[in-house]
Amino acid sequence: MQAHRLAYLIHIFIFVIFYRSVSGANDNASSNRKTCNGDKPENLDMHCCNGKLYNPEKDTCCRGHRDNITEGLSEKVSKCCGLEAYLPLNEICCNFTVQPKPSPMAVCCGKEAFDKEKQLCCGLNKKILTKKSLDHQCCLEDQYNIETQCCCPSEKVHVYPKNSECCVKNTPNTDIPAPADLRSKPKLHFCGSTPYNPMKQQCCQRKHGHPQLSCPS
Repeated sequence: MQAHRLAYLIHIFIFVIFYRSVSGANDNASSNRKTCNGDKPENLDMHCCNGKLYNPEKDTCCRGHRDNITEGLSEKVSKCCGLEAYLPLNEICCNFTVQPKPSPMAVCCGKEAFDKEKQLCCGLNKKILTKKSLDHQCCLEDQYNIETQCCCPSEKVHVYPKNSECCVKNTPNTDIPAPADLRSKPKLHFCGSTPYNPMKQQCCQRKHGHPQLSCPS
């Protein structure tokens, strides 16, 4: 009887030891998922960044050679510029530097942002110039009007009038007609006294119409 009782107690003892070991392992696994350098978050949605807890709904963790938290900017709407988070809606990352966007379609000019519709990014030194007109383009760190001027990089002064010797010398020969110019021009058609293109229009009772629409009876 005593032997039977002893065996029963040993069996209970072994069961308790086994249960504690399994329970402890589960606790550790759960703890590892919920801790960040020993800190246990109350909110299970908290993440770990550089050993610190943060909420990605409110803050952003930018990862690199070290992680950095930018507070007050949700990861849902942010991007990282190096280790700094920014809002791409009104900011832009230029060479690891966050800059405000001067326009919705802004692009980078070195570390600066510029409006490519109104400005130019010119030269090796990335100089931002305000466009004098829509016809202006970069000539090294200057700008010129492509309709009235040319850019001569071989001269000390780079911008010249189109009729200058430098411009004429560097202008491609346009005397040779392009292949399209060699084709015979289509014969003119008239609708009454008005010429029209039969490939694109129809003459219907002396009124122009769309070529794919039938004429009214």
